[in-house]
Amino acid sequence: MVSRNIWLSLSQRTRQTMAIMLEVSRSGGTEVVDGRIVSDGYVDSDLAQINLLRLQQYMKSDSNDFYELFNLLVQRIEEPPINVGSLSTAVLDEVTGTEPVAPDTSRAYDETVKPKSKAKRK
Repeated sequence: MVSRNIWLSLSQRTRQTMAIMLEVSRSGGTEVVDGRIVSDGYVDSDLAQINLLRLQQYMKSDSNDFYELFNLLVQRIEEPPINVGSLSTAVLDEVTGTEPVAPDTSRAYDETVKPKSKAKRK
């Protein structure tokens, strides 16, 4: 089970997305004390739904390390793969057998634009 402190340390977007992905029900309401969120409505019994079995099923993994799976899910939510059309770059790299290459900018300084001279008007 994830602790309330760890849960609340995640961004609101990450918490909401994870709750939807793992089908975690919400029992309470948001509680704010001195301008600090102490509860977003997910109580301990709600957070207990985020368990090893549910993470294994969602992540399609046999790992028995709860925090490894939890961190992978957080990473997947916060840093989704970049898609090129319908293929992710990882798929393209696998298919082509290449690694991404940054454009060559070593000669960029040689290609400066020179201002046009203006003819003086009389």
